[in-house]
Amino acid sequence: MFKGFAIFKRKNFVVLLFRWITFGLFNYLFLSGLFNYAIFVLGAPYFIASFFSMGYIIWSLIALPLSFLLSYLIGHLKVSIISGFVMGATLLPFLFINDIFITVILTSIIGFTFGLGAGSLIPLVGDVFDEHANTNRRRSEGVSYGILKMFGGLAVIMGNFITSLFYTLIGFPGLGIRILTTTIPGILIIIVMILFTVLYDLKPEKTEAIRMELKELEL
Repeated sequence: MFKGFAIFKRKNFVVLLFRWITFGLFNYLFLSGLFNYAIFVLGAPYFIASFFSMGYIIWSLIALPLSFLLSYLIGHLKVSIISGFVMGATLLPFLFINDIFITVILTSIIGFTFGLGAGSLIPLVGDVFDEHANTNRRRSEGVSYGILKMFGGLAVIMGNFITSLFYTLIGFPGLGIRILTTTIPGILIIIVMILFTVLYDLKPEKTEAIRMELKELEL
């Protein structure tokens, strides 16, 4: 198992892991705070507020098959980068919006871009694991994915800690709900996407060369 931690020597895995944790933290903060946002910020009825999360989930599911198609047409790396930046940028206007209809539209866009990102993440993970296998001359996807999931679970712990600390310090005002639910995740996503775009170097030409070498090594 400890040999599996050698994957942390791969820069692309570390960058991918930060992206994984950040998007997991976004998902926790956004979905857990969306109902409170609808009730206490927008003043929406409870019946209407329940549709905010449903719209997000439905559009995420709709985007998944489209993500596979776009990844085939323009490349999964481009889909991942574009969807990530659009998601982060769409979260920031929530700080100033008080209209239920516009909020529903923005929530649907965020759900749609999250689905695009989730679909394109699958081949990204495969590229990172292929690079590690090519360097080590052996396959260890089971351990590598377990490490990814284990550290990715930090998002839930971080989300609980941030939420508890935030509301303990500032109470439960409408502005606080806005900031915690949308502004903080939006800023974090934009920052991590900038880092991902700059540091992640598994471009199509490189991944193709890695796959050819793995084929020759029968890995």
